[in-house]
Amino acid sequence: MRNYWIGVLTLPPLVAWAALPNAKSTSQTATALHILDCGEISVSDQSQFSPGVNAGKRIDLKDTCYVIEHPRGTLMWDTGLPDALAAQPDGARGQTYHVRRKQTLAAQLEKLGVKPDSVDYIAMSHLHFDHSGNANMFVGPTWLVQKPEFEAAFSERASQMGFDSTSYHRLKSKAQQISGDYDVFGDSSVVILSTPGHTVGHQSLLVRLPSGKILLSGDLWHFRANREHKRVPSFNVDKNQTLSSMERVEQLLKAHNARLIIQHDPQDVAALGALPATLR
Repeated sequence: MRNYWIGVLTLPPLVAWAALPNAKSTSQTATALHILDCGEISVSDQSQFSPGVNAGKRIDLKDTCYVIEHPRGTLMWDTGLPDALAAQPDGARGQTYHVRRKQTLAAQLEKLGVKPDSVDYIAMSHLHFDHSGNANMFVGPTWLVQKPEFEAAFSERASQMGFDSTSYHRLKSKAQQISGDYDVFGDSSVVILSTPGHTVGHQSLLVRLPSGKILLSGDLWHFRANREHKRVPSFNVDKNQTLSSMERVEQLLKAHNARLIIQHDPQDVAALGALPATLR
């Protein structure tokens, strides 16, 4: 297994919920956000995330997936490391990382009563293997993907950009290519945000729940220190785009008083409690 973290859009402006392109109202909320355990990642050289900082120092990261329930349907956000890893006691190792799964995504979905074919939409923050490992499980839902990400993912240069289409090729015919922000259910409660830089079509997710707003940042940051110091991994495709996306998300967090979940950060994940967990 190789390291797929190796990794032009104009960023949309800071938008109000009601100003999104296909928004119809702002009164609705999603009913639940389920957080699932989608694996663990140990990295032996932290400096690949923070060039010039903590060279040779190990860092342990989490991998999480999410199911968003809404009165108008269900969205699967990210699919994590491949379920097949759960059958390998020691997981799999690459040159600088070690990946493992204890719980399969399939088993966690079954406990929730969610069948992959009953999901209405699937969207991934981006198509690196730790976010798309089980994508082919979802052959029925509409796949919401940024146009540049889709084009790169099936191009001759896909492997050079850290993409492996064997993880998601079954979704190709279900793709709905989007450009920029997208209001999933048309009521501003679940909004995909265009945040390129980590990959050409990286995206984040803003969710309105009865208890408040949650922002899932994908790999915009991998852990809290990189957010604090605005550090950009060496394998990101565009440093300036990444910094612009970081700034945009910081503005959105303040404007909407939203809670940030850095999807790989051990502290952010631990704060959610034992996984799977649910926010409402």
